[in-house]
Amino acid sequence: MASLQVKLRRSAIIVALVLCVSAARAAGPPELEYIPGVHDANALGMLVLAHSALEEYSRESSTLERRINCSTAVEALTGLYQLYGCEWALGALRRAGGLPECPPLIIGYSLDGRLRLRVENLELKNPAFAGSTVCLCTLQSQSSLDLTGDPAAVVEFILADGTHITPVAVDESHPQWEQLDRLAATFLAPDKLLSGSSVAFKQFFALEVPLGSVSAVSLVWGNYGMVVPNYMLVEGL
Repeated sequence: MASLQVKLRRSAIIVALVLCVSAARAAGPPELEYIPGVHDANALGMLVLAHSALEEYSRESSTLERRINCSTAVEALTGLYQLYGCEWALGALRRAGGLPECPPLIIGYSLDGRLRLRVENLELKNPAFAGSTVCLCTLQSQSSLDLTGDPAAVVEFILADGTHITPVAVDESHPQWEQLDRLAATFLAPDKLLSGSSVAFKQFFALEVPLGSVSAVSLVWGNYGMVVPNYMLVEGL
């Protein structure tokens, strides 16, 4: 943990120095001009967020707070790896995701970076749902535009052998409809996302599928088709 924090701190310092040097060059000759943009600041922000979250993790004694901190670090490191091509972030991501309190998470972005999907398992306490899986899916807009999609969109699990596991529709045909009736609307994807907003919805699977065994998740939402790998599991990345 300590070595990971040191590496993240060094990376954050290096990026900050690059931004400072770039800003200085902007005042120099035209051939050296480079003005740091929003992407530079965003990458630095993700570095700082990952480092701060892991520092908080090491100080906290509450299991809940430690879960929150390590999942925050996983989110930030995923962005650094997928959006900004920081190859070193994959190892850091796997170490952070392997911390004892870190919940299984699959997080990733659309190819244009405008949409982020986060998937995690929910703990089921109702015995009526024994043998089932319910996951919480969060779509977040990373765009300055409002995005539109389809509330009937579903998140599928993809296993290592290529098998696709599709969620069950939560409607009157569902075997546990009496328990789910009042919650049915929470199993629908959003029809739109306002700029910078996020919306969570659930998906119901009729069998037990630990998220840690899922190689990837897929989603077709409006004009967006996403296949998000489980970076903790997939080999060769």
